[in-house]
Amino acid sequence: MTEYCPIPNIGPIGRRRRMQGGVLMVIFAALLLVILILTEAPRAAGLLVFFPTYLGALGILQAREKT
Repeated sequence: MTEYCPIPNIGPIGRRRRMQGGVLMVIFAALLLVILILTEAPRAAGLLVFFPTYLGALGILQAREKT
């Protein structure tokens, strides 16, 4: 059985870039959601919010885990 060994494979600059990109994508997703709500877009258009939210969460989690 292997043990969890937290060896970072990304430097501080790369982590900062991933964190910034992740936060920007989450902000973009929130703004997109507000626009969709205010314009009373069809519910199916809400699927557009999934992709930036996913990418933002992925970037933030990767930055936190140093991967």
